[in-house]
Amino acid sequence: MVDRRYVGGSCPNIACLPSKNLIYSARVLSLARRGAEFGLEADSIRTTMQGVQARKRKMVESLVQMHLERCAASGAELIMGEARFIAPRTVAISLNGGGERQIAAERVFLDLGTRAAMPTSPDWQRSSP
Repeated sequence: MVDRRYVGGSCPNIACLPSKNLIYSARVLSLARRGAEFGLEADSIRTTMQGVQARKRKMVESLVQMHLERCAASGAELIMGEARFIAPRTVAISLNGGGERQIAAERVFLDLGTRAAMPTSPDWQRSSP
């Protein structure tokens, strides 16, 4: 298995889950500040972005670790780098740590992930301001 940068993809590392984690922290703070509506008595409520960020980083680290453990349990070798086809069923991998490696297999599966992109269709371009 070749992964360019984020083990597990962008969702658990920099996109979906980290943003939801931060939003949830804001929601908890909002509810805590309204504590009196729920019968909660608290002298003061404050938050620090260092604490919010630490919680998010801990979540990301645990998800990456889970993906690493599942990869190891599957028997797959994880290679950090960027692969490109150089022949049928053969890829060359530019390793993140430098150097290159080639791998050939009977079957090659592509799981390319996602990348935000604006469509280039003429219809879309006409509707843009």
